[in-house]
Amino acid sequence: VEGDLIASTEKLGAPLHAPVTGTVKGLQGAPNHMAGKAPALVIATDPEAEPRTYSPTDWTQLSREELLARINAAGVVGMGGAGFPAGVKLNVRPDVKLDTLILNGAECEPCLTSDHRLMVEYARDVVEGAKIMLKILGITYCAIGIENNKPDAIDILNQVIAQDAHKNGTNIVVRPLKVKYPQGSADQIMKSITGRSRPSGVRSSAIGIIVQNVYTTKAIYDAVVYEKPSYERIVTFTGKGIKRPANVMVKVGTRLRDIVDHLGGTTEDLAKVVVGGPMMGFTLGSLDVPVTKGTSGVIV
Repeated sequence: VEGDLIASTEKLGAPLHAPVTGTVKGLQGAPNHMAGKAPALVIATDPEAEPRTYSPTDWTQLSREELLARINAAGVVGMGGAGFPAGVKLNVRPDVKLDTLILNGAECEPCLTSDHRLMVEYARDVVEGAKIMLKILGITYCAIGIENNKPDAIDILNQVIAQDAHKNGTNIVVRPLKVKYPQGSADQIMKSITGRSRPSGVRSSAIGIIVQNVYTTKAIYDAVVYEKPSYERIVTFTGKGIKRPANVMVKVGTRLRDIVDHLGGTTEDLAKVVVGGPMMGFTLGSLDVPVTKGTSGVIV
């Protein structure tokens, strides 16, 4: 059934959940943009199945440990591309002194707009997800860094923060940033917002900061409030080689070929396909590559 646990790990990693209702047919190798080929569970979809629904719960009554348990159980990882388990990153040792949570809404690469769309469409979820993380970290201050070429995202997040009647003692602010690459890197956005630089070889927590991608924040909100596992995401499809560029909400495991076909197919301008951004993305030899939790965009 959609949302059911289908794979877990005893080592550092995140569980996988069924993105659709159907029958697991087995394990086979699938093309992967980073590993070349990776094992994948193949599910035969039940076309008659209804989408699963989730009901909200009051997360404010949960302890830090219960919040982390929901995040870990949902398989939430860094959605900006890093893929590191979010619950592990948030489980900071008590002796580490933090004062700042930064939400990275600067968009990791040129051409990609999935984080931008997310902030506009799900601003309330992002703000609530920030409050969840602040409770886990035991701090009150969060800065949302957004490049100033996204005024709609800046405006709607400011509106949501201003209208929030349940701040729970938190101080969440939007910090507009100059447009420059690589603004979306953790080190650059920390420097831009706080003026602090992370020494080589240490984590950002050593200088009092935790950085999370805005999409990871939304996934944390879903995991905690709805107990919804992480099995779908917005992916940018763009470039002159695709007939209808768009941001689309897709299930993890969906083949890129099926999404491109849904968007009208490719054009005669098609030269290559890159998963990720133009600066640090990976060129593909096939469109049979499935979407993963960290697939933020595809340039055709």
